Amino acid sequence: MINKLFYIFTTILLTINTLSGQTPVLEVWEIQGEELFTPYLNQSVETNENVVTAVGEDYFFIQTPAYRSDNNQATSDGLIIVTNNTPSVEIGNMVSITGTVRESFQRTQMDEADGITITIDSTNVTLPLPVILTEDFPSPINVAIPDLEKVEGMLVSFPQAITNSPTNQYGETSVKIGSTRAFREPGIETPAPGSLPEFDGNPEIFEVKLGGLDLPDADQLWARMNIAATGVVNFAFDDYLVLATDYEITGEAPLIEVDEPNSTQATIGCVNIRGLSNLEDEYVIRRLKVEKYIVDLMQAPDIVALQEIRSLAVLEDIATLIKENNPDLIYTPYLIPNGDNGSWVINLGYLVKNTVSDVQITRLGVDENLSTGGRTHDRPPLLLEANFNSSPPQPISIINLHLRSLGGITQTSTKIKRHEAAISVAQMVEDRIDENLFVVGDFNAFQFSDGYVDVLNQIAGTPSLGAEYPVENIVSTPLINQGLTLPLEEQYSYVFQDNAQILDHCLTNDIQGFTFNKMQYVRGNADFSSDFESQFPPLYRTSDHDGFVVFLDMESELTTPVNTVAAALENNFSVDFPNPFSQNDLVTLNLDKSEAMQISLVNFDGKIIFEKNLGKLPKGKNSITVPLQIPNGTYFLKIKGEKNFQTKPLIFISK
Repeated sequence: MINKLFYIFTTILLTINTLSGQTPVLEVWEIQGEELFTPYLNQSVETNENVVTAVGEDYFFIQTPAYRSDNNQATSDGLIIVTNNTPSVEIGNMVSITGTVRESFQRTQMDEADGITITIDSTNVTLPLPVILTEDFPSPINVAIPDLEKVEGMLVSFPQAITNSPTNQYGETSVKIGSTRAFREPGIETPAPGSLPEFDGNPEIFEVKLGGLDLPDADQLWARMNIAATGVVNFAFDDYLVLATDYEITGEAPLIEVDEPNSTQATIGCVNIRGLSNLEDEYVIRRLKVEKYIVDLMQAPDIVALQEIRSLAVLEDIATLIKENNPDLIYTPYLIPNGDNGSWVINLGYLVKNTVSDVQITRLGVDENLSTGGRTHDRPPLLLEANFNSSPPQPISIINLHLRSLGGITQTSTKIKRHEAAISVAQMVEDRIDENLFVVGDFNAFQFSDGYVDVLNQIAGTPSLGAEYPVENIVSTPLINQGLTLPLEEQYSYVFQDNAQILDHCLTNDIQGFTFNKMQYVRGNADFSSDFESQFPPLYRTSDHDGFVVFLDMESELTTPVNTVAAALENNFSVDFPNPFSQNDLVTLNLDKSEAMQISLVNFDGKIIFEKNLGKLPKGKNSITVPLQIPNGTYFLKIKGEKNFQTKPLIFISK
């Protein structure tokens, strides 16, 4: 009651001062007010004897001493002062300030736009105690005035939070109080029209910046770490941000490989490798990381379905590298190109081990068109039909998907394309419902409705929470979403806008002849910053998606017979050249038979710097002159025949 009367009194006093032309004297909590924006916008005010709690490069924070607080949880006692140059104050100073109140993207501040006066009244003042953040504050329920608005500019502290996503390019890491991560939820991000499912945006997530203020810049953090911190609440780029004044980080990097399959288990892997291209600067490093990811982390599945590959040549390079580093692993690459649409060309493909035979690859829906015109599938689903080499052989059908992204989801054209593509795939599923069917890939869709189009449940024939474009009844026997068999904390393959979510799925029907054992995601991509992508080691961030592996229990062991699949990658030529290599040195090719050959040289950044088609060479020894005018260094010499290829390191030293 006393505080309310005091507020009424100061409001009357402000009105009198404004009418008389005097600058009103206010407490910080009066300047902040109870709404999102200050009630004193663009007014010159004076606030006296507040404590400096944190100092940045061109700003500092002040807070009302505890004994003068209005103790109103709806108003903040803190405020940022933007100086546009190095502040002349220190933490623990008591200061008085006169200046104009502004709003900068929902952050209340005083700044030097119209001049500001800062007076240091005293030093070494005890700082106010921080407000403790809890699992209920900030609230997980979406409200008109977010909880962190009520402590904007104030000191806060939390003893336990979990990093929800890796550090972004601005050095900010999203966190959630407690030890349980926040995930993407069904629906259109609030507000959703009508009765459509609504996603509240996870208001319990906020960001922490460890560098800045009086702390040095921190290293990149990954998701799933534990963090305790004290700091001040700022607001920037449409989000609340705690600028840390003290912190502690614990937790191991979530680089997790899948289990090693036993002798009677067949495995199917799936991974989006983020547009891997032999034209990119980091190709050599990224190709090596993909090879290690498939072999060391995915445990070399019998079949690997891949998305976002530039060309068959890239898949051939991966297969070659796997064989060079692991002589017992023989993969045959399969890819049918979608055509060259410019520098960003992405295709679907498979790597198939010689534990699988009778492989047939078919693009589906190539000639289908949207009701509004244009292709239904820019990346047509790629069907693999084959047999596992078990006793007896077990047939399998896999539909590999990379559907239209969620980008531009509010646009009608995007919704129509996603909806009609999902209906098309659902019909492909229904046509093969009696086969041992697996539908895998980057669906670019959640395991639930996004409120606009429910892509996954349309394809799976499973119940929907509803969408603007309703699910049609096509699939007669619903598929099983194997991702939902995982623990809740493992149900994600991608992190976007601070939220973990599943985009990479595995749907199966009632498979016969073997038993579905489990599905596991490989960890080490989605939880890490893209800064790691061009680095090796470590193996973090091979791509932006986490791949997965499914395990199938067989009645017998898989065999690896010497067949046409294995023979396809057996070398039928040898290569010899001096190493180090110099201008006009000879490369000698010893061919077991006459065939067309190609030779190229790639630098360490993955760029082709020399390439030559040699035409059809005769059986036996062929000496090739390679005229090179290049800087000294390490390169890769690639020799490609009609069915096989070799890549060898070459050290060039000019004479």
